[in-house]
Amino acid sequence: MRPSSPAATVQATHQRVQSAQERHVRREYASGVNTPRVLSVRSSRGGSFAFAPQVLEKYNTMNILVLGAPQVGKSLFINSYRAAITNTTRWPAAPVGISGFYGTTTVEPFPNHARQPTWLCIDTPGSLYTEKHAVILEKLTEGMPWKTKLKGPNALTLPQIKDISPIAANKAHQCIIVVPATDLIEDDGWVNTFLWRNRYRPADGVDDIVFYLKSLISSLRALMDDASPFVVVTKMDKVGGAGNSGACAALVSILGQCVPVNRVYFTAAVENRALLATGRTMVLESSTKQNLVRLHEDICLAVQWRSQVDAM
Repeated sequence: MRPSSPAATVQATHQRVQSAQERHVRREYASGVNTPRVLSVRSSRGGSFAFAPQVLEKYNTMNILVLGAPQVGKSLFINSYRAAITNTTRWPAAPVGISGFYGTTTVEPFPNHARQPTWLCIDTPGSLYTEKHAVILEKLTEGMPWKTKLKGPNALTLPQIKDISPIAANKAHQCIIVVPATDLIEDDGWVNTFLWRNRYRPADGVDDIVFYLKSLISSLRALMDDASPFVVVTKMDKVGGAGNSGACAALVSILGQCVPVNRVYFTAAVENRALLATGRTMVLESSTKQNLVRLHEDICLAVQWRSQVDAM
């Protein structure tokens, strides 16, 4: 039976954790294994956290690797994602800027909580991750040291990156690929609706993007024990919002060629005034928040089930 309140959930889970800790040998904590603590579906909605005891003992944080081309909105997505799950902005914000000037140049972790993180998003410099850069993708999934500079002045060269020893604590347990809606579809306007035509059509060059995504997803699955990455479509505010059924259907028909359709999520950018709010809150479009909460639940369930399978 499910607990009647989040407090009861946390208390009951705490008792189970204490019992489990007494049964297991202390050396498990010092073994160096670093796999993520996982949220329950119920607790992830309200921002309180309940962990399965067998997962709590092994994992420190659940690490979510965020990848994408330059200027697709990765950093803004990371902020929106954490705001949707924690219902606050009391965490280190990912700087949102212009690619090539204020864009991300290093590998940066952004946690859900500054002092007691249970999960974090790994922000990365925008890149297409072609075959030439396969070593970067491999090191990112294995666990690259934080603050590793991959772009800009004094960035590491590919031979230097190849020599990096992976850090188990930084290993990615799931991956999100960020793609902007404007790269996939174009809005031909309402007049086409009145003429019984499709309002949204594939953007020019979309076949190249689908081919690229197929290659990237195939590489990621090979590096992450066949775990399929999640795809987040950003900039939905440019095509009517994250709740626009016509735009979402057009996007799913395109992305369905390279990713499971139940692993596609949609987000609209927040307004500038929401980014500068003084109340430590970020106002998200309702459909965007629903998509982000569902995304987080699906990631937690996938990671939790993976840990259960590995323990069998």
